[in-house]
Amino acid sequence: MLVIKQGIERLDHLEVSYSPALLYIGAKHRDKQKFCVDNFGLFRDSILFIWKQVLRDKWTTQAQQAWETLLDYIIAGFKAGFHNS
Repeated sequence: MLVIKQGIERLDHLEVSYSPALLYIGAKHRDKQKFCVDNFGLFRDSILFIWKQVLRDKWTTQAQQAWETLLDYIIAGFKAGFHNS
């Protein structure tokens, strides 16, 4: 939840940098045996699926685009930490 909070706080500056927490989490996953970087995408898709189920009628195109933007930023930060630390 911390990474989502930090992502929301950086929404106006997503192109600038990733939070240290995102890079740290990505790097920690690199150390796990049998972890595939593609699993980050599964995490993203799972969150979107759950939000769609929970929000139902409130799951608008605008809400979906906002969550996709945020989650894409989070996953990109995870991947950067995974590959560069």
